[in-house]
Amino acid sequence: MSEIITLQFGHYANFVGCHFWNLQAEYYDNKSEEIDHSSLFRNDGNKYYPRLISFDLKGSNRSLKLQRKPVDFKQHPQRTWSGKTQYIKQEINQLTTYQNYIKQEDLFYNKLTNNNNNNNIKNDIYSFNWNNNNNNNNNNNNNNNNNNNKETKPLKIEDLDFNLEEEIEVWSDFKRIDYHHKSVYLLEDFVHNVDNFDQYPQGHISFSNEEREEEISDRFRYFLEECDYLRGIHSIVDIDSGYGGFCKSYYEMINDEFCLNKPIITFAVSGNKNTEKDERDSYHLHRKEKMHNSVLNKTFGIHFLSEYSKAIIPLYDINFDNYNGFENVNGNNDFHTSSILASAIDTMTMPYRKNEKIFGISSLYDIALRGNKIGGLAINMPFNLPTFLSNVTNETSYFPNNYFPLFNYDTTYQRNPLSQQFVVRGYDSDNNDTKDYIQNTLLSLINVDNNYHHSSSDINHRFNKYFSPHNIDSINDIVSSYINYKHISNSSIDIIKEPLHIPFSYPEYYKHPGRKNHDNEIIELPSFVTVPYDFIESKINQHNNYNNNNNDNNVSKELISTKKIIKRFYYPLSTYLHAGTSLCLPFEKLINDYNDIVKKRGKSYLDSYDSSDNISEDFSIDNLTNISNQFESLLDCYRGD
Repeated sequence: MSEIITLQFGHYANFVGCHFWNLQAEYYDNKSEEIDHSSLFRNDGNKYYPRLISFDLKGSNRSLKLQRKPVDFKQHPQRTWSGKTQYIKQEINQLTTYQNYIKQEDLFYNKLTNNNNNNNIKNDIYSFNWNNNNNNNNNNNNNNNNNNNKETKPLKIEDLDFNLEEEIEVWSDFKRIDYHHKSVYLLEDFVHNVDNFDQYPQGHISFSNEEREEEISDRFRYFLEECDYLRGIHSIVDIDSGYGGFCKSYYEMINDEFCLNKPIITFAVSGNKNTEKDERDSYHLHRKEKMHNSVLNKTFGIHFLSEYSKAIIPLYDINFDNYNGFENVNGNNDFHTSSILASAIDTMTMPYRKNEKIFGISSLYDIALRGNKIGGLAINMPFNLPTFLSNVTNETSYFPNNYFPLFNYDTTYQRNPLSQQFVVRGYDSDNNDTKDYIQNTLLSLINVDNNYHHSSSDINHRFNKYFSPHNIDSINDIVSSYINYKHISNSSIDIIKEPLHIPFSYPEYYKHPGRKNHDNEIIELPSFVTVPYDFIESKINQHNNYNNNNNDNNVSKELISTKKIIKRFYYPLSTYLHAGTSLCLPFEKLINDYNDIVKKRGKSYLDSYDSSDNISEDFSIDNLTNISNQFESLLDCYRGD
């Protein structure tokens, strides 16, 4: 086996991570043969848990369920208390509707797998309790009476409205799978939504607690020692906060204590940072200070984390107002935006998480980024061929059409990229439907009027030459022809058959694709890549596959014949990872803003931290200036001529 350890630093990073792990659960539940599940999951007896270490503040995980930590009663004997007692009543955190559904789904599947009473299975799956049932103080008789009196609803597609938009407050509210008890670490000296943890040095100071550093080190060692062969580390970090400094200290710990020499891929994310007007008269000053902190956090984070990372993928300052893949995506809603980032990370990393691996982690990023540290990532979701090819003849554009940049860079500034990687998923080239779709798309583009591909007959002739239906038989052929047409070297292509499995926990926007053609008409995706499957039937089929010797399939047949259809959605998508000139402008602006801030308030910024905080190693006036110069050197290779 070859394993990957995942690290998540911060609340928004955990939003992204939660969506990511829910996606992995979908692939695992549906027994995807293309994906190597052991690369991300660890086997703990009869159950798989993510190979994950997550960090957040106290109070950020309302309804989090972890694997129970075993208790050694010999080492920790039970003791009795003889002093005074005080009764404190605290309201129990209620499960969301989605989590109640997951509870019922697990009960159904367990009963189906350990089937002793076939007569009750049908009722269990068609009706489930939508009311919260968290009162653990009632005895069993009261619980039974309450359950009999509670109303149930039939499990129908029109009932699958989990009120996610209204109910979700923290990332654990839509978590699908259980985490190991060593996976989640809360910083107890800060409280979520109460204390500010918004400056890079705060994370460095917080990590420096000797007792905390030892426990954090032990947790990483625990997951590391059970790996047969660690291939690398995925790290998702809230870059615009104290977690940048915390993450840098964590990387130092890994480097100093474990000497792994394994590639670390850092995804630098940031959630909605809109500053709401508060009651203080100093609102404008307060907002300006936050903007200055944001510039310093991003500069420090990218600079210091690049020292330990094989690659840094910035995924922040994204203008979701321009996203046209789906309608109703709310760019100010962390629940929405994090799902798009999770889909992109899942797809981009798929080439080295397959069972048939073509690339290792290091080799993929060497090709995709040509040895550079910073890479831009864009997503095309849902992916379809007409929009991908519609602008290919534009000789001045090297940025693929309808790919949405997940960073605030100017795609029109993109010249011939230094290197690039395409991942396209959801189209099985061995499928006749896919082949017909490719041929029909190419024929329609070749036969369309000249205005569609520009008026030049030479351009049309060149397009027809490169994209002739006689020479193209697969999605790989199409992307290769695109690369050859653009004369782009240092490119890699990976085709994944497995489409994106949309979990129930995704926002509602996925039900409304919004991609339009040049006539502003919604483009329908081919039905063979978006066909919904029936949830109940898939569970029953899994049960039958596991129990081939079971002769009693009457219940399964009865359920299949009378089942309600519960739609699950598949979507094709593509990611585009590249190193090119388009990355220069946002970072050049960041450096210019950083230099201005350091000149105006660099000394006061450092003076705000006590000498006992031990931040002098990275921070002094001279070091702040050197950071700018070193950051400039990171960008030199992207500037071109």
